[in-house]
Amino acid sequence: MRALAAADPALPDPPLDDPDPAVRRAAAANPSLAPGTPETLLADPRTAEGAAANPSLPAPRVHALLDHCLTATA
Repeated sequence: MRALAAADPALPDPPLDDPDPAVRRAAAANPSLAPGTPETLLADPRTAEGAAANPSLPAPRVHALLDHCLTATA
């Protein structure tokens, strides 16, 4: 339930430092984060997965992440 709340775009300050990983992921994917925040969160292993799923990331950045993931596993 807390993860669902953390993902709510109406939430003014998503809990990015929550002790629960599911809540952190949902908060990092919240589209209401300030511009540039998802990019910063990509560098933190605790929030990178959620930040990569954030719909506010520009499409070229998402493609670069996908390309990196695909070539890193090859």
